[in-house]
Amino acid sequence: SSVPLLLATPAVHPALARVTKEPRSPVLVEDKPWEVVIGWPSVVYAPELNRLVMYYNSEPCCSSVVNGTATCPGTDNRSVFICDNKQNPIITLVMRAESEDGILWAKPPMHQVEYNGSTSNNAVTFNQTAGGVTDGRGVYRDPFDPDPSRRYKIAGRMHKPGGDPPPTDPLAKFPSYHFGMAASADGKHWHSYEDISYQLEARADTSNNVVFDEVTGEWMIFTRIDCGYEPFGSNPSLSGCSTDGFGIRRQARAVSKRWGGSANWSVAKQCAAGVHGEEIYTLNPWRDPSWRAGLWLGHASFYHTSNGNVTNHLLLSSDHGATWSHVAEPGTQFIPQGLKGSFDSFGIYAAAPVADPHHPARLMHFYDGVDVPHNQSPGHIKIGLAYSPTIPAGVHITAGVKLTTRAVAVVGWMWVDAEEAALIGLSITARSSEVQNATAIAVHSVDNTVGDVGLMRRTVLRWRLSTGAPEDDSRTTDNVSQLIGDQALFTFEARGDSNGGTLFSFGFESRVHERRLNSRTSSTTRG
Repeated sequence: SSVPLLLATPAVHPALARVTKEPRSPVLVEDKPWEVVIGWPSVVYAPELNRLVMYYNSEPCCSSVVNGTATCPGTDNRSVFICDNKQNPIITLVMRAESEDGILWAKPPMHQVEYNGSTSNNAVTFNQTAGGVTDGRGVYRDPFDPDPSRRYKIAGRMHKPGGDPPPTDPLAKFPSYHFGMAASADGKHWHSYEDISYQLEARADTSNNVVFDEVTGEWMIFTRIDCGYEPFGSNPSLSGCSTDGFGIRRQARAVSKRWGGSANWSVAKQCAAGVHGEEIYTLNPWRDPSWRAGLWLGHASFYHTSNGNVTNHLLLSSDHGATWSHVAEPGTQFIPQGLKGSFDSFGIYAAAPVADPHHPARLMHFYDGVDVPHNQSPGHIKIGLAYSPTIPAGVHITAGVKLTTRAVAVVGWMWVDAEEAALIGLSITARSSEVQNATAIAVHSVDNTVGDVGLMRRTVLRWRLSTGAPEDDSRTTDNVSQLIGDQALFTFEARGDSNGGTLFSFGFESRVHERRLNSRTSSTTRG
């Protein structure tokens, strides 16, 4: 169980944490002959390797494709626009890279895909399309599957290697629009390919991805459906789409109780849309298991059709991804575009973030950065990195305003994540059936400022259990023991003499070292 989200009022409004970009970005670029128009990164942490692993696209065009073997021109022919998809078809490779820090990436050869007579490359799957680019695939590391051969799962635009679909297949005219899935024990060697194109009925022209909702026990695929475009223009969610004002592109969600193509996936149903002229392009959701049931955050890219800009925004769902809304005011960028001339000045397409293995209090956001308008030459894509606190959004409390939560179950020590400036002027009180008025007093100095983001600090609260009790009174406690097991209301107030500030989250720990929170147990609840 988790602390409910705080409600917004005119004086208490949503606020995004500041995102800082890695100064050494871009962190991954095209530097191999088989890397052409790279993009759509999907990053997981592999504890068995103690490394981050990135999967990303490459889309070379090749002079011949025969029985799953490609003969490709390499560096002399790097633009996909010169491919005619007959003599020089586009193929799609899924590449794999490893890193200890997310900044320096190695591309060890996988020896699986033959490219120009050699398997000494970092491709792990080959998708023969001969009819257009196959867009992104998302990789999910599943630590709970009892079958270790399915530890890693992949889903997205792909179809079984070895040939195009037969002419009788309704997708024969659209071979690159097949949606498939596969599994792997090690994230390198993939097996059990299954096609679910006709279950999803999605065009899937986006950074497709798959996640698991541990609350509902359902697998969820997030993909795209497009109004007026074949194939799958008959998807029920697109009924009346030409007049609903949302534009061409929409995000959709499909669910299944079981993994695999025989698992009876639902038709992909519209879950998010933009507006005409500012259309949603991608949606990559994530959640922390400690968040309350149903709560997901998502990276969304919005395509501005008038100028070709693609901007990044933070969305929120409170119903397991079925519907989404903006966290901040629409138009507020989360990962900001770079300055003119930078690699990410025109477009940002972000993958779901991954926890920084060296700084547990921050997230790593990997993204495609583009320096030209959308639909111009795609050879300008580079992959960048940005950081945020693990809770990337909160509420800004205006000076002099009080904010009271719903009743919250107290299970131990209480901590607060907030801007350091906000903590200076923040007053916190608690009230329950056992304790009528507990006031937070001097806080511990906790050494876990969020890495070089440096804008959020976690502090453990000490309490005075009745108004007027001196700080050294015996009733002053570190773990609010009188509140444990009770339901309490917590009031946060930005004092009138302060500038207000942003509160990101608060929660409780059953066991915490007096001076550090790095040893916290799994018994936690978070707001």
